[in-house]
Amino acid sequence: MKYWEPITSSIDWCELNYEVSDYIVEFWNAVSSFAFVAIGLLNLYILSKIKGTPTEKWISFLYIIVGLGSAAFHGTLKFNYQLWDEIPMVWVISSALFAYFTLKPCTRAYEIKLLVFFVVYDGFWMILHSYHAFVILFQVNFISMYFLMVASMYSYQKQIGNEMSGKILRLHTLCLLVALVSWLSDKLLCKHLNDTMNPQLHSWWHVLMSLSAHYALLFEILLRYKLSDDRIKLKGGLVIYPDTQGHTN
Repeated sequence: MKYWEPITSSIDWCELNYEVSDYIVEFWNAVSSFAFVAIGLLNLYILSKIKGTPTEKWISFLYIIVGLGSAAFHGTLKFNYQLWDEIPMVWVISSALFAYFTLKPCTRAYEIKLLVFFVVYDGFWMILHSYHAFVILFQVNFISMYFLMVASMYSYQKQIGNEMSGKILRLHTLCLLVALVSWLSDKLLCKHLNDTMNPQLHSWWHVLMSLSAHYALLFEILLRYKLSDDRIKLKGGLVIYPDTQGHTN
């Protein structure tokens, strides 16, 4: 019997189990999960330099939780660790929606009502999912929330965006689309992938989605600065981050 058997997760990905290590079920999927941890730490550092909002810091912290949960899930394929991968992903999207829905000036009462709604809503799905209930519906709910977030991003870009935010939004969308292709290919073409040298497409999903998450948060930061009539300068290459030395018009 292998170290983490029996497998209790509802999903077993395309990567061959225990191929690299006798103690890590899906080695590459587990290692690539730390991309979320790296992005979360990077964003927390950035936010400490530009006076990020509590919501932005909370989202960055959740990136770290998602990464650690994903690493534990893929490393063991245990259902309890699967929950620590999937449920925090819903928390991230809810927090992002809260950030966008409160981006423009609003009353404190509205913020509190919206916060209570998301806490209750996420709690409801967390309880259902922890009992293996409505797994497909849980996934449909997550996808719907994600596309609502993307729709909010494009709506804000149309309303108040500029060239800089447009560039970030395009990078986010590109990473998201390539990540989705990688995820679907890993699920649907697994037999063919393992007949050759498996490119570990689910690992690339992790890397690309972590970059997409980075761009999504950066996009929200740019909009917040735009609404406050301030500007922020960006630098970097693949990973773009604000220049904390000064602002630009």
